Parts: sequence; structure tokens; C-alpha cells
Amino acid sequence: NAGGLVAILTLEYQSHHQTWPEATIHLLSHFTLPLGTFLSQRNQAHTTPPDELQQLYDQRLVQLAQRKPLHQGNLELALQDICRTAAQTLDVARTSVWLYTPDQQKVRCVTLYEYEADRFSSGLELAAADYPDYFAALQEQRTIAVYQAELDPRTHEFAPHYLRPLGITSMLDAPIWVEGAMVGVVCHEQVGPARRWRMAEQQFAAGIADLVSIAVESRDRHQALADLQA
Repeated sequence: NAGGLVAILTLEYQSHHQTWPEATIHLLSHFTLPLGTFLSQRNQAHTTPPDELQQLYDQRLVQLAQRKPLHQGNLELALQDICRTAAQTLDVARTSVWLYTPDQQKVRCVTLYEYEADRFSSGLELAAADYPDYFAALQEQRTIAVYQAELDPRTHEFAPHYLRPLGITSMLDAPIWVEGAMVGVVCHEQVGPARRWRMAEQQFAAGIADLVSIAVESRDRHQALADLQA
């Protein structure tokens, strides 16, 4: 790479000595050049100065706050917009919004966005009683920024049935509060190498949760007006 060494690609034979043909060496050089460029660009993205990151996150939050779906009472469209923007901004594999069911016994995934597949889904439910440490932490913390999700005491309960099957290594979650009550949680999930969350990223996640609160309140307000008119 023109900017310096960013990685090393090795090919190794174990059973016998190998003389590498010139054609193979030539092919490897053509492969490593674009790979080096990609890794260099990726490293630059993850070493952005904190001030620039904060400016980017603030800009994305303002843009979301100004979009019409957030204020028109259509919760599905608003949450899809929020989840897609959050996943792309944080560069995470999955961003989802979970809301309590009416009986407050479960949380239901109302919107899940998968970044790589550019796909939305919903419907999974988790019983709150099965994850007491996690939901207790949500009541006490502005964000739950977890480096090793399987080992962290706040999220270890998810390991066997959620984290491992999905390959989730790190989590950045923020509770959703409406009128003084926690109604759900926004989850940002890292798949692949574990990730330490910067303070700017944690503040962004909290801002995303605040926008979800606005979307929920907008839905409730529009529904109340419709009922009143009826």
C-alpha cells in the first residue's frame, strides 16, 4: 500500500517444499494491492479524530430529527429510517428496536435492520424474566457499551441462545424512555472482531434512543387524535 504496510498475507504448505511459480507470485501481487487499499481505507474510517466523529454523529441525528416520518405517526417508517441510518453511521452489522409487549413480560423486535443484506425484519420476542441482569442494567444506565458480550455481566445471559448463534461479539444498547417509563431498547450489534465503543458512539446511541422515543410519542399522539375525531 502506498501509505505503508497495513497487513501481511501468507500462504503456507505443510506437507512438502513448494517452489512458487512466477504466475502465482504475480497473481498474489495483483490481489494484495486492492486488499491493501481496502484495509487502509477501513483503518482510516476507524481512526477518525474524535471531534470529526462527534460532528458526524451530531449531523446524522439532526438529519433524522428533521425527517417527516418521525413526526407523522407512522412508527414503522420512522424506525426503519432510524435503524438504517444508525447502522450505516456506526458501521455495525445489526441495529434493532425492541418494545415491551402490553403485559410488560416480553420485549418484541419491531424493527431489525441488517446492514450487509440491507434487509428489515421483525417479530422475535424475548422474555424479560430470562435476562434479569440485562434489564436491570437498562434501568440504571444511559447506554450499555459492551466489549465482550458473552463475558460482560450485563449481557452474558444472551450468550447461548442469541449471541453465539448470530455471531454477535459486542453490543451498544440504549433504553427507550417515554413519559418516565422504559418502553424498550435500541440495540447496535457488532458481528466479527470485538469492538470497544468510543464515547462519541455511546452518545450517538443515546441520541438514537431519544429519536425512537419521539417516534413512539408521535404514533401515540396521532392515534389519540384519530380516536378523538372518531
